Amino acid sequence: MLTLLDDTTLVYRMLIGLGGLCERGVSFFHLKSPTTQVDARSSARSISSLATIRLKLTLQTSIKLHSKLEMGYLKLTFVVTTDASLYGIGAMLQQDDDDGLRPLEFYNKRMPSHKVVASTYMRELYALREALDHWKHYLLGRPFKVFSDHETLKWVQAQNNPSTTLTRWLHEIALYDFELKHKKGCYNRVADALSRHPEYMTCLMGSYDLRKNLKEELVEYIAKDPELSPILEQIQFDPSNQPDFHECKGLLFRRYGKYDRLCVPNHEPIRTHFLDLAHGWSGHFGFEKTYESLLQKFVWPGMKEMARKFVAECEVCQRIKPSRQKSYGLLHPLPIPDGPGESHSIDFTDMGKKSRNGYSQVMVIIDCFSKFLNLIPLPPHAPTDLVIKEFHKRYIMQCGPPKTLMSDRDTRFISADWKDFTYQNYDIKLKMTSDRHPEANGLVEEVNQTVIQLL
Repeated sequence: MLTLLDDTTLVYRMLIGLGGLCERGVSFFHLKSPTTQVDARSSARSISSLATIRLKLTLQTSIKLHSKLEMGYLKLTFVVTTDASLYGIGAMLQQDDDDGLRPLEFYNKRMPSHKVVASTYMRELYALREALDHWKHYLLGRPFKVFSDHETLKWVQAQNNPSTTLTRWLHEIALYDFELKHKKGCYNRVADALSRHPEYMTCLMGSYDLRKNLKEELVEYIAKDPELSPILEQIQFDPSNQPDFHECKGLLFRRYGKYDRLCVPNHEPIRTHFLDLAHGWSGHFGFEKTYESLLQKFVWPGMKEMARKFVAECEVCQRIKPSRQKSYGLLHPLPIPDGPGESHSIDFTDMGKKSRNGYSQVMVIIDCFSKFLNLIPLPPHAPTDLVIKEFHKRYIMQCGPPKTLMSDRDTRFISADWKDFTYQNYDIKLKMTSDRHPEANGLVEEVNQTVIQLL
């Protein structure tokens, strides 16, 4: 089930716990009053809004003013804790000073895109390699300890037939003298927090601005949605009427196997916000990963096409991602017709001035085999029906219909009336050049220049 971040008991415990671990010497005694109820496993709602604001502000101020990160002592044993995720890697350097582990430095780094598809083992080993390389001025030449929540790293030196990349990493790691120990993920919170996307750590840091009142907006627009509101009313009246849905605090969820997906109402700002979470804040990956991320938590009609359009129109992706489309190659010349009357080229040329009869355009028709030329005068901005009439009267009635007709993408040539006239009446196959590519029909373009020169 989707859990929306709010001022819950878990948020307070994680915030106070991480602050106490990372910032030794920060005094929390003056905060006992608003946090005693939370620590006693009671509801966080009993805390007043004033106490909540005071708690957050005081924690931020205390941590900033009482930072205890210091330089390491070479005589003490170093302890490195690492973790990795699809988003990045995180590591923490500590020392044991007989009064518990004292943090020295923190390190995190974005996971390279080509390593996201690698196995969990390779990502965890990559995190260990990067952490050791980052703190090699502390760690080289002295024994230390390494903690990781991936237990298989303990047998890293016992690999049979390792790959080229793995062999290089093992050679670099072998330079260090360390003892690797397993730490359960529930105790590896600091390194885990450093490796996670800011979206999932809004309770610990203010680097990601979550939409304010998102839950209230969802409840409001679900109640107004013409498709979701009837389902919500039926569930509230009798839950057995909709076995695939269930309601929780005004939010509507749909069951898909073991998972529940949030039914997102038809409100564009909310849907765009969730699309941005799945794409923009998750690394600007392609459509497949964006849609897969959405499917894990959300559902709404047309979500697949909306996600495809969102990724295609992403400005960041268009700016930084190179095109991997294979080149289309060289243009091929038009096929040579077998005889006269098979293939014709047609185009319009503007003379730039009117004649005494009010004509200013010329419809140029040329036989691609015999080079027979036919010129039909037209008034300026001749409509499609007039073009069809003159083409039928002055060309088809005299020379007969061709098999194929080559033209550019003039609005009159792509109109439905022209297509119906040529295909349905005479079964003429239309061939059109690319946009802004007149050289594809070079024969008629050369004739246009000659016509303008003569007239």
